[in-house]
Amino acid sequence: MGGGLKVFYMYCHTTSVVDMVHITYVVMIYQLCERFEMLDTILLKHFTSGGNSAISPQRRQMERIRIIKFIGSQHDKLTEIMEMINRCYSLQVMVYIGVAFVYYILVFLAIYKYLGGHSEMDRLSFNLICTFYYAPITILVIYSGSLIARKGKAILKGLHDNINTCNDSDVAAELTYVSQQIAYQHPVATCGLFHFDWPLFYNIIAAIATYVTLLIQFERMK
Repeated sequence: MGGGLKVFYMYCHTTSVVDMVHITYVVMIYQLCERFEMLDTILLKHFTSGGNSAISPQRRQMERIRIIKFIGSQHDKLTEIMEMINRCYSLQVMVYIGVAFVYYILVFLAIYKYLGGHSEMDRLSFNLICTFYYAPITILVIYSGSLIARKGKAILKGLHDNINTCNDSDVAAELTYVSQQIAYQHPVATCGLFHFDWPLFYNIIAAIATYVTLLIQFERMK
């Protein structure tokens, strides 16, 4: 009994540590999303709304160029932070999603076996519990990854919109330079093999359907 409790304690401790790693990854991405949204708000305030109309045109031009350079430098820093976060946590997240993918396949196969009367309820219940355990964090990671990419693209879209409506050649040139810089380096949540975004979610569903179909065919051949 003591040995069983020790194993259970080690299992709970390990899973809690793994959960904290992934929750930390998601929280950090959400924090970066807020920073990117602030940059978008600054751009909207100084360009779309027209900025401060009480200052002279020359000073307004200098102020806008300063804001554009500030947005470009802060965007670079935030993108570098995202890359550091990926280097620290993306490998663990990739392994987690891989393990979750295996359990997703097993639970659908267990459901098929249970409906056919070839599997016990205990095995099906275990696979269902594992699936419900892995699924929420997997979806959170994918959602946060798609969110950070969308926030980065929103700033780029704002810069392009202001390029088309800007009448000042110097400001337009600075907007073009910063937009090219941002287009070259934009924030993504990735492990190096694939991005954590909604296309990954759809690929997981397609792969699950493929593997479950193959495994069901093998079961019928027995």
